[in-house]
Amino acid sequence: MANHKGNKSTILDLNAKKDHVNKHFNEHISYKELSMIYNISYSAARRMCIDWEIYGEAVLISKTGKHNKHNGKVKINSKDPKD
Repeated sequence: MANHKGNKSTILDLNAKKDHVNKHFNEHISYKELSMIYNISYSAARRMCIDWEIYGEAVLISKTGKHNKHNGKVKINSKDPKD
């Protein structure tokens, strides 16, 4: 869901996400408490923990902004001067 004007989303780095998941499973902190600690929504806190249980640590890696980066790949026959 898009943020309303003036609101900023909280994007956690990988270490913060690992800490978040560890607190939930090791210290038995609820999703509600985690959402208040890390300033994220309840559903984001819940989804992060559930996805980690199912898919493992790879799900915690942020993919935000990756579509704008070339990641070492450059188009050879592109008509766009930015490529």
